[in-house]
Amino acid sequence: MTSMESADRSAYADESVPVDERHRAAARDLELKVDSLRAARGARRLHYVWLLSSVVAVLLLGYSGILAFWQSDPNTLRVFGLVAVVVSTVAASTVLIKKRPELVDLNFEARQLLHVKHSLASRVPVESVEALRIYRESSLDLVEQFRKNATRNRGVHNSFQGFVIAGSIVGSTMTALVGELPDIRWYATVITALVSISAGLTGYFKFRERGYNEQSTADDIERNYNAVQFRIGEYQIVDGIDDQDGEEAEMGRLRKYAENVEKLKEEQRKRELQLEQSPGATDGRS
Repeated sequence: MTSMESADRSAYADESVPVDERHRAAARDLELKVDSLRAARGARRLHYVWLLSSVVAVLLLGYSGILAFWQSDPNTLRVFGLVAVVVSTVAASTVLIKKRPELVDLNFEARQLLHVKHSLASRVPVESVEALRIYRESSLDLVEQFRKNATRNRGVHNSFQGFVIAGSIVGSTMTALVGELPDIRWYATVITALVSISAGLTGYFKFRERGYNEQSTADDIERNYNAVQFRIGEYQIVDGIDDQDGEEAEMGRLRKYAENVEKLKEEQRKRELQLEQSPGATDGRS
């Protein structure tokens, strides 16, 4: 029996503990496990960079060493450098191989915790405060996902725009020098074509608009989450209920929160559909 299975049976299968408390414990442990998995993946990327850099260094030093021996001009320092980068390459490969089982185990445990979390959530009655609390907490995952997508889209947009700006400058400069350096004519043509393709992709896929919409949706959901948690704004008073601190009032606030979040998700889907449409189709429907 693995440690994950033992934790599942002991901590999350104790029927004497309320389901919502076990669900919160599973969600907390899942968050910690996901953080560990994210850190392990980041370390693996660094190891890949290390390995790639070492391989490139081996190729360069090996090539220069072959030329040196061919020209009867050996260099001891170059040989030692080649040996060092070969050792570095072997070390990077060894670390990657040894760390792979750890990453697989973390991924498996995270999936197991996610399964436990979903299983516990399915046991909570739908028409209950616990179910609405679970919905409120799970909306934070939605916020994180929207922000992650927004960051990715902004990064893609900025990369394309940076290439368009730099490529336009370089292409214009090379075009101006074609008369003096005829050999660079094809380079200028290729760069100009790539700039045009990048500009077309940016305008067609609308990465900036997608990122802005996703970031706005994430901010709106987080604002509602904080408002219902601190009972401010529209969540301060629930109409028709005398006891504003009771369970019925809390259920009213959480229901309103769920309605607002679903409305924001629907608006986000509509904005995505509008971005998918061409300007001609949009004008035809309007």
